[in-house]
Amino acid sequence: MGYRVCLVLFAAFWLTIGFGMIDLASGLAGGSTDGNDVLSTGVLSAAYGAIAAIVLPAGFLSQLRAASRRVAAMQQVVAATFAFALAGVLALDPLSFISVATLAVMLAILWRLSPERPPMWRPRVASIRMFALTAMTAVPWLIYGLEMAANGRAGLPPDEQAGRPQAGGWAGAVALALLVVLLGLLAATKTRGWRTPALSAAAASFVFGLVSILNPDAPGSAGAIWGALAIGWSVIFTATAVHEPAGDQ
Repeated sequence: MGYRVCLVLFAAFWLTIGFGMIDLASGLAGGSTDGNDVLSTGVLSAAYGAIAAIVLPAGFLSQLRAASRRVAAMQQVVAATFAFALAGVLALDPLSFISVATLAVMLAILWRLSPERPPMWRPRVASIRMFALTAMTAVPWLIYGLEMAANGRAGLPPDEQAGRPQAGGWAGAVALALLVVLLGLLAATKTRGWRTPALSAAAASFVFGLVSILNPDAPGSAGAIWGALAIGWSVIFTATAVHEPAGDQ
């Protein structure tokens, strides 16, 4: 019982105190500006919001059913922790490590309370199609992530306005780029519950693509063309995951 209560509380934390819904809604609305529309934080807010309002709640809530059948959902939270940590290092953003510490504590609590502790990792490629689709999008995402990290290290605006106590700004965009790739690879292993990271990666990519199309000139935007490609990839990846044989699902 305590395990399930914690899952709900942790999901609610990222949606509310973690600014997930606020940043996601702000991003979809265009974000704040400096009055001249030059420093719109819409895309950067949406990048962090996609993690805090979609990826993390999905990872926690998916485990409400038997944990042994949702190992990939726990792996999804671990992947988000790693993405925040690497983003903090690459973008020189110490705020990212608040997210890392928060998620580490949550994972430790869940591991302690879990009624079942199945093996967390079985490295293999069980779906060639999902692996190929992830490999296809990995290079653009990683290039984007490196560019955002460089902006973070340079302290370019509007990082301060988009930043959150847990992360945000350029580092949040770096974390999203890393996480979409990590979740795609995780889905390709088809560990039990693999459709959770598959659909989470697709949803995050869709949100980022949509906000980039709506704000093609905003800081952090991939532009209308790459935004459309991100949406197209999310649709194809979702269709592939839905029609993929369940396997260990």
